[in-house]
Amino acid sequence: MSCSEYPGNTLVKLADKARDRAGHYRGCSAEQSMTYACEDVVVDELGARIIHEKDMRQWIGDVCEDEDIDTPLVIFDNRKKKTIASIDVAMNVMCVQRETNTAVLLHEIAHVIAASQEHSHVFRSETVRLWRKHLSVEHGALLHSLFGEVQLTVDPWQALK
Repeated sequence: MSCSEYPGNTLVKLADKARDRAGHYRGCSAEQSMTYACEDVVVDELGARIIHEKDMRQWIGDVCEDEDIDTPLVIFDNRKKKTIASIDVAMNVMCVQRETNTAVLLHEIAHVIAASQEHSHVFRSETVRLWRKHLSVEHGALLHSLFGEVQLTVDPWQALK
């Protein structure tokens, strides 16, 4: 099944949802807000496992070990309700709420791999690759297709294994 044949929705409808959602991200560039919105739509459609503080460091460590990157220092902070997670790439420090989902954590790890705070082509390609590998092929494929549908560039699907 291709993403455009996703049950109950078409890729065009999902892209419209992402465009609507992007308007909720104030203070971001158009590229950043659309990237967030596409991720939100995929999580709304396919879900993502919730991870609590007690398991989060281990899960992040396992992913980072699998990706052969240094595991960020994880700091828990529930004060910023608008910000679910953030990462300082230069310091390799992740600040995250005490409960979040695996998609959000992979988003932050993609920043580490891309060595950038930006939500660029390289970052999106890493995010799709991580989602494909650590969430599911379906998550990665839908995110990849959705990025393309809303005109955000990403590496070809075959290159993202």
